[in-house]
Amino acid sequence: MIANRLSEEAERAAERYALVTKEWQRLYDEALGADDFGSAALTARIMAAAYQVSLRHIADEDAHIEGALSAIAQSARETTLSQIASIEASDLSDDALEHLAQSQSYLINEIAAQMQRDLATLRQKLQAAALAVRASVRTRRMNERMAMLDYRMSSFGKLEFTFYDRRSYRWISRKFVRTVWRHTLLAAYNEMVLMTAADHGHAEIAVVTESEGVLQTQGQVSLRDDALGYAAACEHFFHPNSTCFLSMEAGHV
Repeated sequence: MIANRLSEEAERAAERYALVTKEWQRLYDEALGADDFGSAALTARIMAAAYQVSLRHIADEDAHIEGALSAIAQSARETTLSQIASIEASDLSDDALEHLAQSQSYLINEIAAQMQRDLATLRQKLQAAALAVRASVRTRRMNERMAMLDYRMSSFGKLEFTFYDRRSYRWISRKFVRTVWRHTLLAAYNEMVLMTAADHGHAEIAVVTESEGVLQTQGQVSLRDDALGYAAACEHFFHPNSTCFLSMEAGHV
């Protein structure tokens, strides 16, 4: 079932990102326990190490994205060719490969942008921790060791990496990564169905869901009618967690 496959790929991506944030938390904890805590040199060292973590992740993730998009697109093309009873070779065309490259670039840029936001959060938290400890030493008559212990035991000792969308809704970074991954894969699948159908002269494609191997038709995309076009279907059916997808084989209504 394609919807489950998309979710599984996205969840694996989220788990990989969670490992990155776990490493950033470790670096933050290391900074709080350092002898030169609060110094500019320490902040520079921690941020340099955190940045290297992000670079490694981006390099690894780019390969994951390329593989996942290629597999999803190949599946969409093979399924569509089978449904229209075409004996054409299932290899992806140059146009399809170029389209996938653009999808890959979009997704890796979204992840890189979130990493930049999260790295900025790490830097800000290091600065906030130094300020809070200094304030406790000066105003609460605590030595630095006790002030640091007090800070680490508070809720501020735990990093939270988040993303705010256009409606100011707050997302945990891990969830954001899962969402953007799944949405990109869903779009890649649907767009490969559209490209394959159009190449073979088909202008009407069903919007379906699948349950226990049975397709259920939810709507239709028409390449002849903008009101029923793919853009309209995206707004109505294809949100990031949608179980709908495009198919040349209509299901039960």
